[in-house]
Amino acid sequence: MRAFVTTIVFMVLFMIGMGFLMYRFNYQKDHAQISLQGNIFKVEIADSVVEHTNGLQGRSKIGAEKGMLFIFSDRTKRVFWMKDMKIPLDIIWIDGNRVIDLTKNAKPEPGVAFNQLKAYQPISPVTDVLEVAAGTIDRLNIKIGDDFKIIK
Repeated sequence: MRAFVTTIVFMVLFMIGMGFLMYRFNYQKDHAQISLQGNIFKVEIADSVVEHTNGLQGRSKIGAEKGMLFIFSDRTKRVFWMKDMKIPLDIIWIDGNRVIDLTKNAKPEPGVAFNQLKAYQPISPVTDVLEVAAGTIDRLNIKIGDDFKIIK
């Protein structure tokens, strides 16, 4: 009887542990705090091909001073689109520690074929891209040349 109870307790603890791991690796995104011209944002980090591809698609809202930071391993001219997006976004193009370009109010294009979606790209190569709620650039007066820093 004691062995049976021990086995049951072990199985329950194992299942709880596996549930936590599945949540951690599949559902909980890495987050960081960033500073953009003195404004602090809490952002999700997208640093894998899958995260780069999915981005914020399917989201119905983004809070103030929140967003997604796309971190790339190289510096190149990126192309973004609004595939499967439900909300408009502002896109802040970053090279190193400076904002180099801004895209305001990129709108969702429901029902548009992938090859017909509008392509958004910066004027020059970038290392990072920050997506935030539409209107954030104007609301916070973000400008080309502004300082950008990952705090933690």
